[in-house]
Amino acid sequence: MKPLFRIVRERLFSRLSVKVALLLLIFAVLPLVVSGYVYLTQFGRGFTETVQDTYKEIAKGYGARITQLLETPYMILKSHTALMATLVHDPDRERIVLVKLTLDYPVFDEIVLTDKNGTVLATSSLDTTNVRKDARYSRAYLSAIDGKEYVSSLYVGNNYIPYIDIALPYKVLNQIEGVIIARINVSNLWSVVDEIRIGKTGRAFMITDAGRIIAHADKKLVFREEKVSPALFARLSGSTRSGYFEYRETPQSKTKVVYYSHLKEFKWIFAIEQDASEVYYYHNLARRFAGGAVILVLMGIGIMSLLVAHWVTRPLKKMAAAMRRVGRGDYNVAFVPRSTDEIGRLMISFNRMIDKVKKAEEQERLAAFGNAAANIAHKLKNSIVSIKTHIQLFARRRHDPEFVSRMQAALEYEIAYIENVLSRFSSFRKQQQEEPVLVSLRDVIGRIVDGKKECCREKDITIRLACGDATLPVYGDEMEIREVFINIINNACEALPEGGSITIVGSEQATIKKVKHERSACKIAVHDTGCGIPPDIIDTVFTPFQTTKRYGMGIGLAYCKQVVSHYQGQITIDSVPGEGTTVTVVLPKGYNGVANEKENDEERGE
Repeated sequence: MKPLFRIVRERLFSRLSVKVALLLLIFAVLPLVVSGYVYLTQFGRGFTETVQDTYKEIAKGYGARITQLLETPYMILKSHTALMATLVHDPDRERIVLVKLTLDYPVFDEIVLTDKNGTVLATSSLDTTNVRKDARYSRAYLSAIDGKEYVSSLYVGNNYIPYIDIALPYKVLNQIEGVIIARINVSNLWSVVDEIRIGKTGRAFMITDAGRIIAHADKKLVFREEKVSPALFARLSGSTRSGYFEYRETPQSKTKVVYYSHLKEFKWIFAIEQDASEVYYYHNLARRFAGGAVILVLMGIGIMSLLVAHWVTRPLKKMAAAMRRVGRGDYNVAFVPRSTDEIGRLMISFNRMIDKVKKAEEQERLAAFGNAAANIAHKLKNSIVSIKTHIQLFARRRHDPEFVSRMQAALEYEIAYIENVLSRFSSFRKQQQEEPVLVSLRDVIGRIVDGKKECCREKDITIRLACGDATLPVYGDEMEIREVFINIINNACEALPEGGSITIVGSEQATIKKVKHERSACKIAVHDTGCGIPPDIIDTVFTPFQTTKRYGMGIGLAYCKQVVSHYQGQITIDSVPGEGTTVTVVLPKGYNGVANEKENDEERGE
């Protein structure tokens, strides 16, 4: 069974119109594909950069907004530290200022003013407990009393509200006299993070410099103080500037795009996370749309190419059909050119060619009759010579019963052969190849040798057939095979004008090498001890009408070559001038009376 691609190649790509269409497609599509690829590449790169820049600006903008939300209470608190320094030793006024500050700015949940020993001087609430008893305030106090501004990490109170602590030292005459500590409600920070929703999967979150989640749409993550994955934290903390990256939690998970911004003042990181498929949705959609447009264009070009190819090759198809008719022997074909282009001129040339072919066929028919006549004459000559020889010998040996018997058999065989040849010639125009049959080379050559013995004896020639018990079966037309060996043996006799010997050796152990295999064969070698063939003409002995004989026609060995080749055999000549010539004929062996016709057909096609 043929592979699919071979069937497609033989059925589809064997058509001229398809080849022309493919050629047009190549020249039309190649520039389109290259330009489309460049365009899509540049478009995709520009679109991706635009999306990335947009998302980075979003992250930076929200980062700046969050920073402003946190810096506002910080700046308000810092501006009041100078006021606190002027109200030293006036607890009532200090408390009034702190209460008013919490009332004016609800973001301040509680404000505490301490001296340098940590004693609470004033507070916006009623609790005046020493700050050192509260660990959270203690950290703020201890950091600020050393002259450092303190900002705590975000934490969640018992009321599930997020807070941060800010502690600032206040000075009198450049001496630290105490600390002002404020607990700031940063619920608005959560509100900002929660309101950020980009598409279906885009969400914002914030983490500390340790990776702990402090703001997220899922508050459970914040309340449980969970951390982001190590891989994500490593990418977020790897840079101190704004940026973006793509990552996967696991090889099987979806690709996500993260845009982030560092809040350096608070050592926090603000980030927006979204599925990459959603981020690049319009980019992918545009690519698919462009790809679909390219496919439609290619289909349109393909259809146009097929139509153009059909229009161009239609006259050629008509000419091909006409040529097939001519190949079948129908010469009643003529074209009427409709244009003066190359195809029109080709039609004119085709019409002229048909006229010449008709004339050549007539000449060939006449030449065929001439060649047939020459071939018939050559065949009849061999039989006539045999009959003539036996008639000449009859006068002297008519009382020899054995000779008379052989003469009778030879005359009957030769006359039957002549009748067969003339019968074939009379039906020359409707002649068909005779059905091949199983032929014994031993019997055919044996009858030839028996007919030649008397003639050879008169010329002092010894002729001998040696093939043992081998019947030498081959498959073919007995008349043609007989004519081959008559020509070879006659040539051997003519090469011995002063006498000599002819030895015919037969064997069934030969082989014929073919392209795909070897085939068993029968070999006949006819050796004479004559003068041999000159080296300068031995290569032309199989050429028709080439002869060195005075009365020869030069068609004997050419006929032998034609018949042997027809039966997929081989014929060779080896000659040594002055020593003799050997003609070797190898023919495929026949089996059980039936030859392998399928094998013959395959070998003829090789």
